[in-house]
Amino acid sequence: MKNIIFSLLALSAMLGLAACETAIDVPAPPHTPRISLLYILNTDTRDSAVLGQRQVFVSSSQGVFETKRLTGRTDATVEVQDASGTVIERFQPIANPSPGTNSYFYYDGYYRPTMGFVARPGQTYTIRAKVPGLETVESSLTLPATPVIASATYTPRTPPRSDPYNSYQQRVFGHLTLAVADNAATTDYYIAYARVLDERGRLWGYLERDNSNNSNDVSNLQRFELSGIGILYNKSPYADTNGNGQQLSLANDVQGYYNGRYTGNPADIPAPAYVEVVVGSLTRDMYLFYQSLGRYNNTGDNPFAEPAPLFSNIRPGYGLFGGTSATTYRIRL
Repeated sequence: MKNIIFSLLALSAMLGLAACETAIDVPAPPHTPRISLLYILNTDTRDSAVLGQRQVFVSSSQGVFETKRLTGRTDATVEVQDASGTVIERFQPIANPSPGTNSYFYYDGYYRPTMGFVARPGQTYTIRAKVPGLETVESSLTLPATPVIASATYTPRTPPRSDPYNSYQQRVFGHLTLAVADNAATTDYYIAYARVLDERGRLWGYLERDNSNNSNDVSNLQRFELSGIGILYNKSPYADTNGNGQQLSLANDVQGYYNGRYTGNPADIPAPAYVEVVVGSLTRDMYLFYQSLGRYNNTGDNPFAEPAPLFSNIRPGYGLFGGTSATTYRIRL
């Protein structure tokens, strides 16, 4: 009986403690604003949406408890130098067509190149950025060698029976295979994309992985897979650490969507004529950034997830100066 009474008293005490709430004021950690920058060098200048961001984006950091909207900076001075210290590219801010506002098509902080610089594999480059009132930042990289595509094939697939878009003339379905000859003497990092061209070589659309036949298929950093376009999402970088010096193989079911101007008349849509595979050899820092970006995106809004900070190589600020040397392989449809 005494044990029962003691247990009830202990339980009551615990419930009472659980009901108590204590508010503790935690001082905000000190924050020193620093420059944030994103710029990706790419030897393939034809399509910035695929492998690189030809524009520079510049912003400045703010404290974790600040609530004001974070915007880009329009007062930065940005330049790229070669290994000898010669300035080979300068940038100027892209003017806002509607000053004082941010539209869907425009955000402050973007800068366009002005000197026509084209990056070359094997060369070393340094980016430097200055913003009034903030410490100057810089970062350097050496572009890797251009990868070698040993072979690539594209086999059309029958469209699925149910097409929610009811627009087969605007879509393509196929199976893509790719083989890259890896260099055994170096540790290499790859990323692969594919685009569709019309008969005149104009962009028709982009290919992406089609996982409709395998609902459990997920991106795997240990497997060479096709990546999506753009900068921030659907990236599948691959390191040759599991097959250094071997022929690296990619095999994905893919689908693509027409990305051109649509008049409303399906007959005006040009026929897809080529699949062009793009393989980029990444700098190590860019590979690490994409890995950290994948972890960051996967945490979502999960409050129990472990911290997933983004990799940065901008010193003493934040962001990425990345680079990729690209090669292409065109397949006739």
